[in-house]
Amino acid sequence: MSNVLMASGQLIRKNVHGKGFIAGQGSGVLTIDGTPAVGEVWLYERVPNSGKLIARTQSRSDGTYAIEFIPPERRYMVVGTDPDGVHNAVVADRITPALMPEFE
Repeated sequence: MSNVLMASGQLIRKNVHGKGFIAGQGSGVLTIDGTPAVGEVWLYERVPNSGKLIARTQSRSDGTYAIEFIPPERRYMVVGTDPDGVHNAVVADRITPALMPEFE
């Protein structure tokens, strides 16, 4: 898939193909001041000297998000941002994707 835009969550992917996914659920939801919130979530590939943007999406009002069809053997950095620019970004680094259920 190349540059995919989905209305729900506004997922944009750039030339990625895979059977893995990363999801913000439970303690991993996007929050602002401790409250689940809508915000941008950016996914970067964790490759030395690269840091290529792989996908971006918007979390739902409950803070959850999902980025699917990414290579599960790679490592990623997830960056969550405050749309109002009041708070600094939050980073989760060296994230390993889970295998999508249909591929287990």
